[in-house]
Amino acid sequence: MENHFNKDSALYLKEVLDIPTPSGFEKQGQELFRKYAEKYVDEIYSDTLGNIVAHKSNDGKKRVMITAHIDEVGF
Repeated sequence: MENHFNKDSALYLKEVLDIPTPSGFEKQGQELFRKYAEKYVDEIYSDTLGNIVAHKSNDGKKRVMITAHIDEVGF
């Protein structure tokens, strides 16, 4: 299995962990994800609800969908 964890990935992880994203205040986290993901996908866009969709063409190969929440519990 190829190792994709590199310096760029480590910096991204640190930035993600440093950004507070409680529900309703996810904008900074969304912008960071978009900035990081755009290097690896063919198309990236946001919908009216703030969801970000990053699409990589698969040339007929198997498809994988990864979903996640960008917000965190905040009290």
